[in-house]
Amino acid sequence: PRNNLSGLLQMRCCSRLLRLSVSDINAFKTSGYLILQNFWEPAELSAILAEVTRIKHSGLLANVSTEGDGVTHTRVPRNLQLCPIMPHSPLLQALPFCPKVTTALSQLLCDEEAENVVCYLSQVFWKPSSIGMGTSWHQDNAYFKVQNATKGTAMWIALHDATAANGTLRVANGFGASRPLLEHERDGNSDHHISCSAVVNEADSQLCEVPAGGVVFFNFGVPHCTGDNVTNKERAGLAYHFLREDHMPTSRQFPLPEDVEWDTPVTRPEKQLWEAEVARALELAKTQTQSTPTENFRVVQQDRPTD
Repeated sequence: PRNNLSGLLQMRCCSRLLRLSVSDINAFKTSGYLILQNFWEPAELSAILAEVTRIKHSGLLANVSTEGDGVTHTRVPRNLQLCPIMPHSPLLQALPFCPKVTTALSQLLCDEEAENVVCYLSQVFWKPSSIGMGTSWHQDNAYFKVQNATKGTAMWIALHDATAANGTLRVANGFGASRPLLEHERDGNSDHHISCSAVVNEADSQLCEVPAGGVVFFNFGVPHCTGDNVTNKERAGLAYHFLREDHMPTSRQFPLPEDVEWDTPVTRPEKQLWEAEVARALELAKTQTQSTPTENFRVVQQDRPTD
């Protein structure tokens, strides 16, 4: 069947210039996270999901789930990941420059108008139906190791409705201020992830149930995890990580392909660029012939810390 995307090109994809309220900003700075239920317009979400689905169908995602030993990959893929994802899509490269994103980042991370934010990382996690495996508790700064974790934030985008049943994001409370890193160890259910599950009090955490198109911002120090997907539908989350430019480390803690731009300033919006890429992605999805997606997911080790 063909994609039912005709007509979406006529929709205004950036109709809302989002500005966070004072209470939103205070909530982020106090708790370390902010949940926004309806961030993306329908046309924007359709374009983003179409691009991520196209990338998944091309077989570029990797199965990172293992049989409890951190080495032996599961026979059936249970946790699919691609990091970084931006190089594989002009739309996903343009996403950080969407005005509503740059506005939110400026409000959450910058204290002065002259300050800037850079895009540090992009990735997608795709959890198959029924057998999708969650990602264990961890802090992003256990990978990134920037000096002040509160000067960076993830932007986690729900590409499908994210619920308790399909393993939505969960964040720990009490990490709004900069704190020492929790102790992490290797996660036996992943070929590269690390985990602080042993020291996180899950009872003091927030389940982030959001509809497709909702987002969660959380600073680099906030412990977070996702659960198993036991529903009969797939669930995916797209995550970008941003850091205030004056807190950029001199070198990365884990390698990326040599031609990847990982420090692009993004606080200056590019409305026309974003809208053009949304239109392009929707047109591609509308005209592209549907083929049987590949199940030959890669087995690679991604975003492994160098130390």
